[in-house]
Amino acid sequence: MLNTDILRKTTIRQQLTWFLSLRDVRCRRGTAAIEFAIGGMTLLLFFFLLIDLGDLAVTQYGLDNGVGVSARYAAVLASNAIYANNGMSGATCPNTSLIQSAFQAAAAPMIPSSSAPEISVDWSGTMTEVCGGGATAPTPGGWVTVSAAYVWKPLVFANIFSSGINLKATYSYDVMLAPLS
Repeated sequence: MLNTDILRKTTIRQQLTWFLSLRDVRCRRGTAAIEFAIGGMTLLLFFFLLIDLGDLAVTQYGLDNGVGVSARYAAVLASNAIYANNGMSGATCPNTSLIQSAFQAAAAPMIPSSSAPEISVDWSGTMTEVCGGGATAPTPGGWVTVSAAYVWKPLVFANIFSSGINLKATYSYDVMLAPLS
């Protein structure tokens, strides 16, 4: 109930202002919910975008690390195989399966072994026969290049990038004539 004494002492203009202010409060009830829905969706979208970009960066790092480690491993295997021809014992002949397993070990946390890409190993320089049986490796001064390509699929936005994003890494390493014992 309205106090009639208060109404008598106020002017019509004051009463109208009071009534309009009540109407404004009633009209603004849902604005906070609408603002939260718009702002919340934007923040949620940004958060999931950060998750996908972080996963992309970690996967590219794993691919780069795996290729770099396997290229160095291939160069060391080739150097040791050349020494094996000269009488050093215990050397392992360089082959693609050993280099592939070195790649998988180096990229394992970021790229699961079940989906690890096949790597390509290219030997350059003057080739020499090593380990008998027709296997060849570059002589000192040659190099080995290891490349890998991987199709990354996003975690959150998989329907937008359904075909994935192609990631590539290539690393070259010199074959030196320094035995590892």
